[in-house]
Amino acid sequence: MNKRLIHPGMVVCLGDFFPKLATIQSAEITESTDGQEEYEWDDIEVDVPCSLTANQNQETRTTDQSYVLATHTVALAGYYPTIDEKMRVSIDSTIFNIISVRIDSRSQITYLDCELMR
Repeated sequence: MNKRLIHPGMVVCLGDFFPKLATIQSAEITESTDGQEEYEWDDIEVDVPCSLTANQNQETRTTDQSYVLATHTVALAGYYPTIDEKMRVSIDSTIFNIISVRIDSRSQITYLDCELMR
């Protein structure tokens, strides 16, 4: 079995791996006068170095429907244990809902499985 050897500090030092900047946002939910939920998004983390990858074949099918689980994966340079599925991420003015959060085994990269907001 081949194992890749990567120094844990090396990945976060290589800017080419994380060419974009992300902003993590959390919502404060209020109720409008007509009873509708309103979201006010606050920036939690700003200018986090990241990479963005479009996912392919991330589709689940049942007998009567088909739906996409995650359209994109965002890799954040660093350990962000407070990010959760109630938040969203903004990259280059594009907003993604966070579906799940994963952290690598060395706590150097945080992966966000996301869906593009429409």
